[in-house]
Amino acid sequence: MSDHDLPGRVRLIGGEMPTWSDLESAWEPARSGAQLPILLAALAGRSRVLIAGPHEPDLIAAVAGAIDGELTCLVRSIPDARLLGETFDADAGDGRVRIVCGSLERFDDTGYDAVVALDDIVRLYSTEGPEPVFGTALADLRRLLTPDGLLVVMVNNELGVHRLTAEVQPEADESEPAWTRPADSDNSRPRGLADLAEQFGPGAAIWPVYPLPSAPVVAWGAAVGSVDRTEHAGLLAALSEPATRSLERARPTADVASLMLRVRWSGRLPEFAAGWLVVAGPGADRSPAPDDVVAWLATDQGEPFAVRLADGSPVLPDGSAVPAGWLLPDVLAQAVVAPDQAALRSAIRGYADWLATLSDVAPAPAGRVVLDAAGEHRVLALGGVGSTSVAKTADEQLLIAVADLVRRVERHGYRRTWPSHLTPAEAVAWVAAMRGTPVPDDVLRQVVAETGLDRPLDPRSGEPIAVEAAAERFEESNASRARWFETRLKAAETQLTTAWVEVEKARRAYRELARVDNARLRNRLKTAAKEAAPPGAKRIGRAVRTRLGRVKRLTRRLRG
Repeated sequence: MSDHDLPGRVRLIGGEMPTWSDLESAWEPARSGAQLPILLAALAGRSRVLIAGPHEPDLIAAVAGAIDGELTCLVRSIPDARLLGETFDADAGDGRVRIVCGSLERFDDTGYDAVVALDDIVRLYSTEGPEPVFGTALADLRRLLTPDGLLVVMVNNELGVHRLTAEVQPEADESEPAWTRPADSDNSRPRGLADLAEQFGPGAAIWPVYPLPSAPVVAWGAAVGSVDRTEHAGLLAALSEPATRSLERARPTADVASLMLRVRWSGRLPEFAAGWLVVAGPGADRSPAPDDVVAWLATDQGEPFAVRLADGSPVLPDGSAVPAGWLLPDVLAQAVVAPDQAALRSAIRGYADWLATLSDVAPAPAGRVVLDAAGEHRVLALGGVGSTSVAKTADEQLLIAVADLVRRVERHGYRRTWPSHLTPAEAVAWVAAMRGTPVPDDVLRQVVAETGLDRPLDPRSGEPIAVEAAAERFEESNASRARWFETRLKAAETQLTTAWVEVEKARRAYRELARVDNARLRNRLKTAAKEAAPPGAKRIGRAVRTRLGRVKRLTRRLRG
């Protein structure tokens, strides 16, 4: 492979991987998310920027549009380099973007204002290069910077919720990208905030991100530590909810919601983050007001937005104050787990009565409703994030909230406040009727079908995944043994058939030999009879008996 076989903006430096693609592998590359506004603000005014490692083309394009000068992308995969080169050639032909393909230790171009590595350091080196070690990679990235350059790195947290809920741990990962040793065996890798401060300096800005380091939905700012975890439990839950739903889609058997609730209660959001976005070096404080940002939240409908502190209290993006209290789904779940049927009935009836007073129930899904100590319901206006189900009536909104509750309880095996013999669809009707009147059957069937409760649910998270995997391996091993024995049995049957054929051939040969000998004997007897003489009769008789005895014995052997 040579530079002439690739787009003109691509340059090879050695250590390239000719067929492997990081962009298409099972490990997803870095994508745009809640980290994007932090990154773009940090890069503002930088004229020479390097992006190291696999990143989605959309993220690279966003960075290219935010800087004034040249952007260099370093990847180790030739297919990825070709894809990026063709993408930027097709989009605008912007000559400011160039692609370098090879291993990081061979890249000797220095003098960058900023170096960005949002895919950690594991995929910066090719198979021909050194084992990816965090300390070495960090030194290799720093040598590319100018003295006042900025380093932006996503550091994966091996104790993050994405690891705690994973069915396959790094030590057991047998996917194609997992050819290096697990990251947690690297002693130079930061394990927590103290290690990050030691390696990147005390002035580095650290943003814990959830639910995946490659696709952050929420990036927590330093101001989250100033938010009262009890008074504003609903806000913290609502900010976590999109990340929780995203991780539950990837880990359907894991009780992510309960784990995240315990993390928030303990005030350990930074410690259990999926990763830490670190902005280090001179100018690290350019990120948007890091001291007053509670969190950046990504949405599917638009750009990420921030919840900030104002006069010591959190405020919503529209500038309004954040209502105090608990998020309604957490109130319902706690009533079920307690179990406290009276509290569940009170919460269901209160939500139903409040919905009946609204002219438009669409902005009031349970995941955006805060219930304060006095039992008053308030909408938490966080824009278009949250549940994908949009209700048009109060009955639909109530049933959607109950269906989400029933799915969570049934999937993860919580203690129930409804009879255990009820199906999930029947449980939805049973709980919703706690408002005082039954729900309409047609609306119930519609919501049950839309939420998937008319189909079998995923296995409970309480069932050990390792046991299921071991059982599958045992069954596969038994099946493999059975196939081996069947093969051996078929081979033995073939050999036995061949042996019987050979025996039959031998019998026919012996019969033919006996027939020939008998014919010869008859001829000799005829000749002797013609030449018979009394003195030789006895001798001939003995010869005949002897010959006949031999023939009989041979015949018996053949028949036996």
